[in-house]
Amino acid sequence: MKLYKIICTQALKIYICIVLYFFAMKIIGADDIVQLRLLNFVFVFWGVNGAIKKNLHENKDTTYLINLLFYLQLFLWFFILLFYMLILFML
Repeated sequence: MKLYKIICTQALKIYICIVLYFFAMKIIGADDIVQLRLLNFVFVFWGVNGAIKKNLHENKDTTYLINLLFYLQLFLWFFILLFYMLILFML
């Protein structure tokens, strides 16, 4: 699988998990509890870990620098999706 496809699918998985998590918190009325809001980092680390494992398994790429750049690209795509969501909700 190409590196770009791995990054996009994992960033989308992180985005969907966080959106669903925040909607669930809003529905049950727990959106003002800061400790539960910080739990969204679990989804981010889960997605990044899965992306790196998939890159190691499918592409057999064990170079530290390439995996670090891969990690940074995944975060960049995640934040692009996050800002896109924020812009949509503000309109």
